[in-house]
Order: sequence, then structure tokens, then C-alpha cells
Amino acid sequence: MGQFTVYYKDVPVVIDAGTMRYSIKNFSPQRYDLWYTGAQGHNAPVVNGIMQQQGRDFVADIRLAEPVDSAVRLSADLSRAYPVAAEIRSLNREMTVWPQSVEVTDRIEVPALKTATLRLYSMLPVSVRKGKVLFGDLVELSLDGLTPGETGIEIADRQMAANYADKIYWIELRGGQGSYSLRFAPILREK
Repeated sequence: MGQFTVYYKDVPVVIDAGTMRYSIKNFSPQRYDLWYTGAQGHNAPVVNGIMQQQGRDFVADIRLAEPVDSAVRLSADLSRAYPVAAEIRSLNREMTVWPQSVEVTDRIEVPALKTATLRLYSMLPVSVRKGKVLFGDLVELSLDGLTPGETGIEIADRQMAANYADKIYWIELRGGQGSYSLRFAPILREK
């Protein structure tokens, strides 16, 4: 819950990977162990190594989108989407769509927060340059309170590739107590 996608000129930049071809595991108790089905395949924060849980007891409170200046803001309280073991006092995600950018801010309150990590998936190659994350040559991601970490590639099967591409790239972002934000904007070309 709290998953977001980002598009730039009809190009999916940050995606929800969707699903691969169904197997018997998709219909078993292990279905949430699959990277694309469970919380690990989405960009909700992983708090001290604890992911959101599945089931009707784990919910988010989504607030209606509201206009703010020339933008639209959507907010969600994600704290109840995690088990008690995560010790989350509050976890709020705010997503703001501006005419030329998208901002995502998470505010986390946990008594002993060591790490909060997010994994972003994209059909575009992901790289890090001068502290910014680049999605192909289209979009740059500025980070405040997060540092870029490991990157990788997931190989998609035919079903997933039909939605995006044969490869899905990912980057892990790491943060800590308090708040952090992500700002997606087009890469400006020098003239």
C-alpha cells in the first residue's frame, strides 16, 4: 500500500512490475514470497528490515487528493500496513504532482529506526550520477534524506515483458529517522 508510479510523456518511469506467468506458487501460501507479488516488489518503505504485511488486518488510510497551488497532493497513513514488530508510531506518505515534477515525502516515527529502504522499479536503465538517480536519459531523481544504494536487474518473462520490457531495472534507496523525500523531474537538455 502506498505504491506509486511515475510517468513522463506517456513513458513509464517508476513502475509496478505487475505479474509474471502464473505458476502453482501464485496460488499457494508462498505467493507473497514472489518478488513481484509481495511487498518487496513495490516501493513502500521497508522499516528496519520489516515489510508491509498482507491480509485484511493490514490496511492504509488514503486521504482524498487535494489541490495545492498548481499541484495535486495525495496522502496516506501507512502505519497500519506493518506488523506490530515494526514498532511504527507513524508512517505517512505524501505524493504531490506538480506541472513539471513529482514529489514523494515519507515521514516515519519509530522508536529505534536504523534503516528505511525503498526499492524503485523501472523499465529504463537506472544509474547514479553526482548524487542523482537517472532513469535513462529522461528523468532525474533528486534525493533529500536518502542515499542511493544497490542497483540490479530482474529478467521479465513473456507476460511481464508484454507490459514493459524484457528487463526491469531497480535501485534501492536508504534513509533513516524523520523524513526523506524524492523529487522526479525531466532531465533538462542544454541548448
